[in-house]
Amino acid sequence: MKNKRIMKRRAIAGLIAITVVVAVAMFAGCVEEKEAPTQVPTSTPTQFSTQIPTYQDSEYIEWVWETLHNIQSNYDQIANSVSNDRVDFESIEKYSGMMYDDARKALTEIDKFSVSPKYTPSKDELKLALQDYKQVGYYLKRAARYPDGDDLQTATEYIESAGTHKRRSENLMPDEMASYSPTTHMQTQKISTTKQTAKQKSNAIQLKVIYSGSWSGSYGDIESLKSVDGTGTETFTISDPEFIVSASVQKKDDSSRTLTVEILKNGAVVKSESTSAAYGVVLLSYTL
Repeated sequence: MKNKRIMKRRAIAGLIAITVVVAVAMFAGCVEEKEAPTQVPTSTPTQFSTQIPTYQDSEYIEWVWETLHNIQSNYDQIANSVSNDRVDFESIEKYSGMMYDDARKALTEIDKFSVSPKYTPSKDELKLALQDYKQVGYYLKRAARYPDGDDLQTATEYIESAGTHKRRSENLMPDEMASYSPTTHMQTQKISTTKQTAKQKSNAIQLKVIYSGSWSGSYGDIESLKSVDGTGTETFTISDPEFIVSASVQKKDDSSRTLTVEILKNGAVVKSESTSAAYGVVLLSYTL
């Protein structure tokens, strides 16, 4: 019974690791810092007494970036709680709770900003993203406290939904918001170039599991994850991978035999990790 509990907890740890890697990659792939628009003075016609609406576009954009920065920091802290050797459930629970609090606070603040009509569609999508980030924090925290695959699956679904709404929010930003600070521009350019290069290369990314016993796990890229079970050595091909490839594989026994997992590119091993621990878990990822 104890071994089964350990096995379940380690399996959840592996899934959390992949979920976090995917979440960070998705967030980094779509975060773009925008400069606040220059406010153009509007002259009031002398013939009319109609009051010109007062908008808070600049204040809103500054608030948006600060809010997204906080959520990114939470993701980074959660990612730092995961390593191939162990998963720090306590830290994951802590920073997931902080993500929940940050998103909830942002939801109470966003409607306080009066923005011009050109910002309204983007603001509406961001609000949907914040609702999803709040749920990500809630379910990741539950998965860390009471290791449960259902909670983790729900968190993953909210991560994907949040990313979709966030990208829509950015795409709906007015044209004058298209310039970035030098640092963020270089980071965004690097991500875009990396993804483009990965698309142009052949579909030669493979995952190889080497073990003499039975094992189970998950693997994939930022677009999707697949669950697998097997015995002995098996190789899987990942077609058209996006940005990053990750895997979590666990031994199904308490032996001291070595489990090795490799990521191959064009037939060459680019990443490899092993474990000989009872019910050991191998976690690894590779950025394309």
